[in-house]
Amino acid sequence: MTLTTILIGFLGTSLLFYVLFAGADFGGGILELFLGEKLRKEQRALVTRAMAPVWEANHVWLVLAIVILFMGFPGIYTTISVSLHLALMAVLVGIVFRGCAFTFRHYDTYGKEYYSLYSRAFAISSLWTAFFLGVTGGAMIYGGIDPRSIPFAESYVSPWLNPFCAAMGLFTASLFAFLAAVYLTGEAGKPALRAVFRRKAAFANAAMVVTGAMDSTYYR
Repeated sequence: MTLTTILIGFLGTSLLFYVLFAGADFGGGILELFLGEKLRKEQRALVTRAMAPVWEANHVWLVLAIVILFMGFPGIYTTISVSLHLALMAVLVGIVFRGCAFTFRHYDTYGKEYYSLYSRAFAISSLWTAFFLGVTGGAMIYGGIDPRSIPFAESYVSPWLNPFCAAMGLFTASLFAFLAAVYLTGEAGKPALRAVFRRKAAFANAAMVVTGAMDSTYYR
């Protein structure tokens, strides 16, 4: 087994764990956009309780993946970080806003209006980050990255601003929401609350099928 194979194995494992754990955290925020009228407070409380102990630690897997890519494949790292810097910046902004909103809604107790504001920011930034993570991954799959391109649009916009990458962003958001709904179904103590998240998992699964079909349609 070569060193390259070992590095790829660790890189793939890191990305897998990031999707399974941090992806579910993003999905919890996405689900807050679709609370509905039934058991709204209980749903939000369960998302907070499940995420609170681990949401920061889960980003370790992303840091590990970046370090492996930087040290093991510097040429690929440079190409991706330069050509996709706009999409990656969108991911970074979303992660920062999401973390701040999640923290502030727990500790800021000045009034309900602030709690609602932070909750909306947390939910929207979760969807934003998941979408642009998918867009970035889609750009790597699509094969439109060309470091030799000179025009700004061709070098830094076209590789990720296309229908396939947009579909990948929607698929990733649907996947994260599905993972969160499945995990929260197991976390829920009340049968009624468990049924709510089971329905959300079914809807998210259907969304994955639709967006996955879009991916196959737009892939050239």
